[in-house]
Amino acid sequence: MFDTAPPAPLHFDLDRVRLDTVVQRLLTEKGSERRAKDRLTDQILQGDHTALRPERIAGFEGISQATANRAMFNVIDFFFEQLVLASMKDDKRLHYFISIEASIRLDTPAMLDFGRPIVIETVHHVAVFSMIVLLAARLRAQGGKDRIILLHQAQRPEPRLEYAAQIIRNYLGFQTISVPMTGNWFRQLSASMSPTTVLLYLGDMPPDAKKQDNTRRELILSDKGSAATGLVETLSAAARLADLLGADHFTLDYPDPCAASLKPAASAPLQCPLKDWVFWPALASAS
Repeated sequence: MFDTAPPAPLHFDLDRVRLDTVVQRLLTEKGSERRAKDRLTDQILQGDHTALRPERIAGFEGISQATANRAMFNVIDFFFEQLVLASMKDDKRLHYFISIEASIRLDTPAMLDFGRPIVIETVHHVAVFSMIVLLAARLRAQGGKDRIILLHQAQRPEPRLEYAAQIIRNYLGFQTISVPMTGNWFRQLSASMSPTTVLLYLGDMPPDAKKQDNTRRELILSDKGSAATGLVETLSAAARLADLLGADHFTLDYPDPCAASLKPAASAPLQCPLKDWVFWPALASAS
């Protein structure tokens, strides 16, 4: 499966000081968030925050400085994206989301089964919300599906998911349903499913070590420039949900920095470039 060495085993370390938590703290500086972002960006370019950089991750010590900086900027941009979208009207948001097609090619099957619902499992790529809207546009063009369910962790979906749902509903004509994974969420989910339904699910959360019933999913992270690869186990219930709901299971992942692929799920791991996966700051450092 791999042309060179097998991927380095990676693990989460949620207790460490992480770039994503640093960035989220900046978002609390109301009125000065953008200045705080510029200050952090300048510090990264000057070589500060070495303990937060991706070169500390096992197997990725040899990635280029430019790639490492890009990985850090992607995390910053991912969390500040909500401020950018909040300042836009819907027509501008639509253009913003769909414009991702100019930089990432989305490969989709020529035809999906109209007679069965679909569960689409994806990852927290830096452009995941744009890719969700682009995917919805492809599904609309193909026809056969009229409802998209957005399954999410919190009581309310995060703002960018709400913005994406608004575009999918108002411009693409889908019915959208947000289902929070709280309370008796599976009953609500199963009641909302139909043969014309697509369920979107992000399946790359850190597993909970305290729970024995976690369903694990392997994710391969890569860097094209250095040929480095790493493999991490994440939490995903997509396969189990597809089975319980009588749905076809597809994955949307990123085998290349310039390409995304929607394909039938298999036992093969999901894929994403390290620099584009926004959870890389939660990975443990090399020992």
